Amino acid sequence: MFSGALLAFYREELTAEERESSVNNYLDVLALFKTEKQQYLVYYEVEFTGERYKLGRQQFVALLKSMEEVETFLNKMSYSNSSSFRSIILSEAKIYDAAWP
Repeated sequence: MFSGALLAFYREELTAEERESSVNNYLDVLALFKTEKQQYLVYYEVEFTGERYKLGRQQFVALLKSMEEVETFLNKMSYSNSSSFRSIILSEAKIYDAAWP
């Protein structure tokens, strides 16, 4: 358990048809928090789809030390919708990070 503030949130809005079509391995949910200890917690869920990927939905957590590490972490993500969520998360996070002590 941790205490902190939500800096940014993203939820992919795919239709059922889009999920079943050619979309493979997409990030469905990502939440970025700043903890009271001035660390960044990234919670995200990835949907692995398609014949090659029978994993289904997987949940992940990463704890990072700085906003620069968060940016590097997000830039390394290579899901089908990476370009969609990356800019949204980073722009929201920078706004709210400045307001959080």
